[in-house]
Amino acid sequence: MRDTNPGAYRAIWRWHFYAGLMVAPFVLLLSLTGALYLFDREIEGIVYADRMHVPAVRAPLPLLDQQAAVLRAYPGVTVKRIVLPERPTDAGQWLVARDGVDTLVFVDPGSGRVTGDIDPEWRLMAVVRRIHGTLLAGQVGSYIVELMACWTLIMLGTGLILWWPRHWRLRGVFVPRLAARGRRFWRDLHAIPAMVNALLVMGLILTGLPWSAFWGVQFARIGTVSPLTEPSPNFRDPPEHAEHKLTTADGVPWTIANSPARTAAMATAGQRWRMSSGHSAITRWRLARASSCRSPAAV
Repeated sequence: MRDTNPGAYRAIWRWHFYAGLMVAPFVLLLSLTGALYLFDREIEGIVYADRMHVPAVRAPLPLLDQQAAVLRAYPGVTVKRIVLPERPTDAGQWLVARDGVDTLVFVDPGSGRVTGDIDPEWRLMAVVRRIHGTLLAGQVGSYIVELMACWTLIMLGTGLILWWPRHWRLRGVFVPRLAARGRRFWRDLHAIPAMVNALLVMGLILTGLPWSAFWGVQFARIGTVSPLTEPSPNFRDPPEHAEHKLTTADGVPWTIANSPARTAAMATAGQRWRMSSGHSAITRWRLARASSCRSPAAV
């Protein structure tokens, strides 16, 4: 193209250059926050070690006794949700609320001792997740992230056109010419690794966009017109676009709110279910009211 249509080549080069300048800071930020979120348990286990880790528990106290310890330490609160420990050295996590303000309380399940609390809105990984999804700017930030993701696709597409070789060969197309000098050396060092990673980056973007504020809502509506995708709970009618309510009343993302697995889990006392959010799975426990016993947690 550079020889046959130099005007088009220069135009594509400018699109690629300016798209790269625009999205590079966001790509770096989202890559960093996404990488941190992959290790959320390990990182928070270090940062909040004094609250999240307890001596190994062999026989945990009944949940009613643990709830009583929480209510003694935080009188007047309402228990909204609990996360039971997965390992003997983990503290239980009790989300409580008073006057509309939530607090995450950590309890030693062996002794009932309250080891500390955290504001869930400013928990380290909650902040990292909000930066990754909204740049701490709410709905506006979510749209900015989505827009930059789309511009990243433009950058990758124009880069692919610029990389496309006139003559297919190994060196200079798939292997950088490290012995070259000047522009050719820097071109190979930039273009070839970028093309190797382009499919991976495109995959990350295209699998992340269904969770975004605008593109995701439109993506979910595919199930209303395509019988091939209709059986999946991820392809049901989302909330109205004007409201931008991407979660149900109990805080569950609309993409899994209609899942049969979730319905079955919520109907069984103590049933464990996993909820996927972004690039990690968060294990939650909810206690349903049972006729034979009184649950310490409101579902």
